[in-house]
Amino acid sequence: MTDTTIEAKVNPAGEPVPYNQIKDLVARATANPAELTFPTDKWGFTSQIKKEVLKAASSVRGQDDKHDLLIGTLSVLIRHIQLRKDSDKALELARMDRHKAAATERAPRERITADAAAPL
Repeated sequence: MTDTTIEAKVNPAGEPVPYNQIKDLVARATANPAELTFPTDKWGFTSQIKKEVLKAASSVRGQDDKHDLLIGTLSVLIRHIQLRKDSDKALELARMDRHKAAATERAPRERITADAAAPL
């Protein structure tokens, strides 16, 4: 199987589907990778993931141990993604609070010119 074949399976014909319809996409998933439709990825960072997971899924070939390994690996990655989102969100909120506090602390010391239109 070549990458062009995998690319065709990752990007089936048809309109992209927005993320809010994910439950419908999961319900319509089949064993045939050519029939899969994925949520729209406006940033383009999931195409490689889809290709690699489809490649790995084709290696399972009905074997329970390979199936369990793939599902376990994906489960760990999903949990990591969830925890990473929460961690990144908390870090971003803390960063915004630090910037706000620094701006508030610095405000009384900032000089304001009397006339912005005055020549230099």
